[in-house]
Amino acid sequence: MDQWDTAIPLVSRTSAPLRTLIRDRYHPPCDKGPGSASAEPSGETVERAGIKPDSRGLEAAIPAITISPIRAAPGWPGHARPRRGGEGSNSIKADRTLTAGYDVGGAHLKVALLREGVIVHASQIPCPLWRGLEQLDLALAQAMEITRGAHRHAVTMTGELADIFPDRYTGVVMLVERLEAALGPGCRFWLGRRGLGSAEEAAVHDEDVASANFLATATVAGRLARDGLLIDMGSTTTDIIALGGGVPVAKGWSDGERLRTGELVYTGLTRTPVMAVTTRSVFQGQWQGLARDPFATMADVRRVLGELPGGVDQHGTSDGRGKSVAESRARLARCFGRDAGPSEDADWVEAARVIADVQLASIVEGCLQVGANSPGGQHGGQVVAAGIGAEVVAQVAAGLGMPSVTFGQLVGAPPEWADWATRCAPAVSVAMLAAQRREGQGAHPLDPAP
Repeated sequence: MDQWDTAIPLVSRTSAPLRTLIRDRYHPPCDKGPGSASAEPSGETVERAGIKPDSRGLEAAIPAITISPIRAAPGWPGHARPRRGGEGSNSIKADRTLTAGYDVGGAHLKVALLREGVIVHASQIPCPLWRGLEQLDLALAQAMEITRGAHRHAVTMTGELADIFPDRYTGVVMLVERLEAALGPGCRFWLGRRGLGSAEEAAVHDEDVASANFLATATVAGRLARDGLLIDMGSTTTDIIALGGGVPVAKGWSDGERLRTGELVYTGLTRTPVMAVTTRSVFQGQWQGLARDPFATMADVRRVLGELPGGVDQHGTSDGRGKSVAESRARLARCFGRDAGPSEDADWVEAARVIADVQLASIVEGCLQVGANSPGGQHGGQVVAAGIGAEVVAQVAAGLGMPSVTFGQLVGAPPEWADWATRCAPAVSVAMLAAQRREGQGAHPLDPAP
């Protein structure tokens, strides 16, 4: 029995042709060619993060992030953080027990707040960055109502990919400048393998900053879960990172590399158009082609299935209409070149299920490729489920025969914040990394349970 036989229960019986297609196409699971080679970090280091250059790559570099304390440097926030506009009447006294984390995406701003290492807030704010940088200003204004007075602010990002920027470098530099102006000069930025650094360091090491939020989450997940897989399914993409010996065992660093290694699957719970998931589905028991037009998204598919978590679909619909089940069904029907008849509810549920299964299978495919590239060629340990699609990730874990735990459970989030801590895992992670203990301060959330 191979890994595909184990994963088959993920896909419903209506998707048997899909199972055969993907299994035949994906055997052997991956090509261990030049594309699977592990990238090595450069010899330059950010000393404050305690990372030392090592030719062995991430496996050697990450322990320095997860174990070494972050030492204060000139400019580390030890004073009141000025609000936008500088010091003066708007200055707020910093609370040394509070640490804020931000994950700046192209569609959302996720924010987390920790008090003495304990999660006291996590939420997602709409931020359609493709419409302009003023959208980030609006989202930050909402976030700062939550995080005002925090002693430390740490940021990770993927928003540099927004098409308002001519390239990723420009995106990183402009976002760093905007964020430092809003959060203060003591704000720290996640530089991936380099740890946390200043705005100046982020601008110099833009390639380490760009789309590195997965590594912040994987660093925390590895420290606490030790072995297994981190699978973070967001609104647009899914990250799949192997964990081994308490550290991430990543093979790719940039989005391009990770798309090659299977560690990034460009599919998400809500914003992905149906046409980007599959060109065929089942209607009334027969396979048919689909219109290759963005008539509906996976949010519509999940809504028709009754599987869309509350509060996670924060953007407008494809046709500008509402978000009722009936309206989602009508959008889905357009993908089939049809109208949604009143007596066809069960047919549309079946059609939506097949589409969801195809998406699920693409994530399983990524897991198998990551597993083939990992030591031993197979997964052990548990799956850490993160993102707004954590419930889908749990299905993936079950199909792979692995136990799963949500990120919120893993980090010990209070019950009232566990779901949103899971959904905002990168923001929580950079906050935890920024707040990690200094020598002599005792237990910290990143300490594994005895």
